Amino acid sequence: MTILGIGDASEYDTFPTTEWNKAASMGCKFAIVRATTTGAWNYTTQKPTVRADAMFNQNTLKIAQAGMDSLSYCWFDPRPQLTAMEQATFFVETVEKVGGPGKMAVVDVEKTGMIVYNAASILRLRAWCEIVAQAGYKVGIYSYPSGIDELAIMADISWMKDYQFLVAHWDVTAPRIPLPWHPGCQAAWQYTAYAKGAPYGFNPSAPGKPGLRICLAVM
Repeated sequence: MTILGIGDASEYDTFPTTEWNKAASMGCKFAIVRATTTGAWNYTTQKPTVRADAMFNQNTLKIAQAGMDSLSYCWFDPRPQLTAMEQATFFVETVEKVGGPGKMAVVDVEKTGMIVYNAASILRLRAWCEIVAQAGYKVGIYSYPSGIDELAIMADISWMKDYQFLVAHWDVTAPRIPLPWHPGCQAAWQYTAYAKGAPYGFNPSAPGKPGLRICLAVM
């Protein structure tokens, strides 16, 4: 069954005034919410700071009050200074404070600026998935088709098929599903870019802040 949802809710595009009830009234049944990420470089420990998203607790509460399901995600930092155990343990601790990750624990796999993947970071990503799965949670991988293609050049990623795939592929009639998954198997498709969420209660309330993106999912 195909259902409508909200994609990629974080401190960058949700606010205390975000109208989750309006999203629910417009037919949205779920939201993918950022739980953890990394922040500034810590010069004492000589590695990035692992932190919770500032809006995670509030978003999770309001999503539940609106009668929607949550899927919680970790933006995975591929830099070698951070171990899979550090990132996975912090993610599990963060989501368990609100009763768990909801329908799925998701890892966001994408390069950001100069922060990119290599073969070693792909192994750490695999370990993150295994640690979170061993904690008893259903695990999904969120990425875009060309991003997965790039990883496949660096290392064996056949193990990814053991986890759900949430694909970001905007403004196309159907998403391209890269190997090792097969077409039509995606758990969610984020099919719009920014600024398409206004009808669902997501008008940016600060200059430079984007509107949320919309997803379809088979849940």
